[in-house]
Amino acid sequence: MLLYHGTSKLNALLIKNNGFSFEYCGKNWGSTYGKAIYLTNNYKEALFYANGNDINNGSEEVGEILKVFVFDINIIKLTKDYSPNDKKHIKEIKTIISYLKINTNKNCLLNLNENEFIFFKTFNYLII
Repeated sequence: MLLYHGTSKLNALLIKNNGFSFEYCGKNWGSTYGKAIYLTNNYKEALFYANGNDINNGSEEVGEILKVFVFDINIIKLTKDYSPNDKKHIKEIKTIISYLKINTNKNCLLNLNENEFIFFKTFNYLII
């Protein structure tokens, strides 16, 4: 499945050279639900994150969108519409992620709108 990841140019270079790392994730937009890697199937959404001032440390620099082909998505689809920017559901979604980490082989949450993929376990991918 082809997904997109919008980030700063520096982060894009680091990801291209070293791959995604759960150690470094969660420092910008992705900190809402803890250490997770956020991808989307919506190019415009990835562009929003690539151009976000929070990602680029306040600069006006345009970021980069990585094209990521993911091989082993084992999804659980959420029944409510949760968004990383919706602060009222943080506790609930963190509980869901904690449960899934311990009790299932799922590695990804998919939101109700089917445009945000939140990976919280290892997954196989190729940056193209």
